[in-house]
Order: sequence, then structure tokens, then C-alpha cells
Amino acid sequence: MGRCGEDHSSVDWDVILVGGGLANGLIAYRLKYLYPQWKILLIEQQSRLGGNHTWSFHDEDISQSQWNWISPLVSRSWDEYTVHFPAFSRTLHSKYHSVKSEKFHSVLAPILGESLLLEKKVKRITASNVELHDGTFLTGRCIIDGRGFGEVVSHRVGYQKFVGQDVTLFHPHGLKNPILMDVNCPQEEGFRFFYLLPWSDHSLLIEDTRYSNSGSLNVPLVREEIQKYLMGRGWRVSSVDREEVGALPIPLVKDCWTEREKKSWVDLVPRVGVRGDWFHPVTGYSFCYAVQVADLISQFSELNSEFLCRWMEQKRIEYDKKNKFYYLLNRMLFLAAKPVDRYQVLQRFYQLNQGLIQRFYSGRLKFSDTVRILSGKPPVPVSKAVRCLFDKRERIQLENSRHDV
Repeated sequence: MGRCGEDHSSVDWDVILVGGGLANGLIAYRLKYLYPQWKILLIEQQSRLGGNHTWSFHDEDISQSQWNWISPLVSRSWDEYTVHFPAFSRTLHSKYHSVKSEKFHSVLAPILGESLLLEKKVKRITASNVELHDGTFLTGRCIIDGRGFGEVVSHRVGYQKFVGQDVTLFHPHGLKNPILMDVNCPQEEGFRFFYLLPWSDHSLLIEDTRYSNSGSLNVPLVREEIQKYLMGRGWRVSSVDREEVGALPIPLVKDCWTEREKKSWVDLVPRVGVRGDWFHPVTGYSFCYAVQVADLISQFSELNSEFLCRWMEQKRIEYDKKNKFYYLLNRMLFLAAKPVDRYQVLQRFYQLNQGLIQRFYSGRLKFSDTVRILSGKPPVPVSKAVRCLFDKRERIQLENSRHDV
């Protein structure tokens, strides 16, 4: 794709998107379709868009109109999914979709064409220009920052960390639909489960996922655990085709970013994707949020950094208010429950009405849903559950340090 040269630096760009991950990729994809006359530039430091990821979402997470434009990116869809807990198993009849980063790149790159700069590192961005490490300056009316997670305040977050592998098996695995959670495994470091997506009769994605107080991960050990799980199901691996390792911050309060990260708002550079905290606070799912933000931004026939930054800051306030209940659930999961007992929170949740579960994933919980989730005997000590109701930074720091022993 395009290499940066004089022809790029001399252009007055309408939109420059810094970072070629999910959020900026979808924004570029949408704007290119709706405003083909715009001069759009997407800059990515790696050799392809999307990195090394698999994104998934539920059918109810997006609208029909959104499905119409994102469906070419979908790698595989299923009609239902299953969860396994020590007390029960359940199959939910809800469509589930996954997008592989390889397909994400193969669809978007040809559409963007010369509007895509790969293997270019960004040194500095402002509301009106971007400086590359090679000294090139690019100017634009709207600069959007989507470069992945920023810095977080460590005692205000937990972590969802995982090792995932795409594997090919010698024999068919027999899975027809995804297993979103198989919790029938040792609960090490906190809530732990295996996540499986069957790509074909002989291939699947398997992830060992843990909700932990620490973001550190012993990758070789987790690889061994994945092999044990596969062998326990009688599956022999022919090849490991891809591996993904991640540690996603799970916010315990809305204000989990460092002062340095907050300063980008002062600089009037809008942030999108996980850079701007646009992901599901509990599950870490980001695809539907990236779709929604791309749709919202594309409603404007003109863009500039200051306008978009202030508009997104207002949306951020609305988002935090809407997600206040999710932060509470995270505090109950990480602070009220002992690590070995955290699975009980989700085990109780998955016995609720399917419609409620769908609204939970899509971020559209009703007040009655929140009452239903909290009603009855809590799966955590009552005294600790009550303390989690209050968004106290000093208490969160104290409780986290206690659990980290």
C-alpha cells in the first residue's frame, strides 16, 4: 500500500486516522463509502490492518442497517452458543459472529488503496497535524487517534488476560457452535474459562481466559494448559496456525486513565476504540462499539478535530453514566469475590432470562434488568457487595492491594 512521500505530505487531508486497528479501520471504511470525495488517510505502523486479533459480537449488538455494511467483514457466523459451568450447561439461541483480522485487512486494504500508509510510525499528533518518525509532516482538518490502549491507573482496573490459538486437528472436533465459556477448569488467578470457536470440522480457536488482578501472563504455562484441555477432549493437534496473547484492562471505575492520557482531550485530538475506552466494561468486547462510533461519526458531512473531540467528550459522559452499573459489577467481581469464587457471579448470571443476557452484552440493560441481576442472595459476601456500591478510589486501591498478596 501507499508509502509516505511528497505527494502525501503536500495534501491537505480531510481526515487522518492514526492507528489501523478495528475502530479506525471501520471509520475509514464507512467514510470512504459515504464520502468518496473526501481525502482520507489511514496510518498503521504494522504491515497490515487489524493486527493479530479475532473480534466477536452477538446478533443483537448491532442494528440491521449496521449489519448491512459490516457483513462483508464477517469470517464466520453461528446460530447459537453454549456455556458450561460447574452447576449446569446452557445453550442460548442467539446468533454469534466473528471477524478475523486477516479478513479485516483483505477487505479494507483494496478499498482504501492509496489512502492507506503501512509500516509508518507516528512520533507526535496534534489537532491539525501528524509527525512521522521519518520527519514527514501531514496536515488535516480532523485527526483521530485510535492507537490501542493508553495508560491506566493500575489499582483502578482488573485484567482480562488470555492466550488464544487457532489450531488444526487430526480428526473432526464435533463442535457445531461456539462455547463462549467452559468454566469446568481450575479457577487459577480468578475467574477462568476456555473459549472455543469452531472455524471448520478440523479447525478451531481456543483461548484460555482469566479475569485477574494482574496483567502479567506466563505464556508457556498457559500454552501447556491449552494442550491439556485439548487432550482432555480427545483432540490431537496437527498444527498451531496462529497465536494471540492479550491483557485487557477491565475498569472498576469510570476514571481509570492516567493524567497523561487525559491530556489528549486538552489537545483536542479525539480518541476512538479502546484508546478512548470504547469497549464493553465487563466483557471487553469492542466490535459493536467500534461500529456504533463509526456510524455516529459518519453522520457529519464535515469534520474537524475540535468539534469531533468535544462532541465525543459529551458522548463519553453519556457512555459513563449508562455504564455505571457495569463498573459496579466489575467491582463485585474483582473486589467482593475471592478469586477462586469469582465464577459464581457469572454462573448465577447465566441462569437469568435470555433477553436480559442479550441486553447485557449489547450494553442496553434496562433498570428492571439491573434490579433482577442484583436481586436474591448475592454470590459474594453481603458486606463486601454493599461496599462495592460506592465508587471510592481509595477503597478500590486498598481492596486491590489486599487481593494482590
